[in-house]
Amino acid sequence: MKDMQGNSDNCVCQHRMGLSRNAAFSLMHRDRATQEEVMPTAQTQGEADSKSDQFRKEMAERAGGMLSYAEVAARLGSGVEVVDEQYRQRRLLGVTYQGRVGFPAAQFVDNEILSGLDTILSVLGDTDPWEQLMLLTTPLEGYGFHPESAFQILARSPDGKMMRQLAALLSSWVT
Repeated sequence: MKDMQGNSDNCVCQHRMGLSRNAAFSLMHRDRATQEEVMPTAQTQGEADSKSDQFRKEMAERAGGMLSYAEVAARLGSGVEVVDEQYRQRRLLGVTYQGRVGFPAAQFVDNEILSGLDTILSVLGDTDPWEQLMLLTTPLEGYGFHPESAFQILARSPDGKMMRQLAALLSSWVT
């Protein structure tokens, strides 16, 4: 491309910015990526899928495993329709796992949904469910004698002050 005086972009960059010819060329062409840089190869896509699968497997393990709709219904002594309604109303955390919705087992204690989980899920808003699971299974300091996950803290039925602190901390991570 040429400017009004007929100078090329490289010349304009060299002149106006005091750059060497090579530096001007690099600056002018830095955003022109090759197809290989933009389009992931099958190998890199496969590697990404493998890393994603590994991440999900680790998150599932940290959450005590994944339960199906039927398993959650059996734990709660309700029907699958009730579980689906609670999931849709964000009272239960569900993530797509191995082609279907799975429910992290850590959100249940004594065949009940953790008290306060609905508040925490509300605070997390539209955050990706896998990110929510990561946040809920990450050990936190300052809520007991040793680091505990949000699921573990909720399992202890924290008082109102601790719930507010936990909700504030988690909301600060997603905003």
